Amino acid sequence: MDSIEQSMMHYLRDWRNTIKVHFTTVGGKEDLAAAMAKPFKNVPLDEWKILCDHFASQEFEVIYFAPTLNH
Repeated sequence: MDSIEQSMMHYLRDWRNTIKVHFTTVGGKEDLAAAMAKPFKNVPLDEWKILCDHFASQEFEVIYFAPTLNH
């Protein structure tokens, strides 16, 4: 893989993590309504609500936390 692809993959991974951290910080799964009311910068509200539903889903938890369960 060339350096440009690696850089873009790293950028995308960081961006996804930053969005997840924002979701958790503004209320997360415990206060989903509050989290939905405070979208991440440059993410339209309707798309942010979809992301919040995704982050709060059981399927996401299985995928997101699976690597840590193997240790």
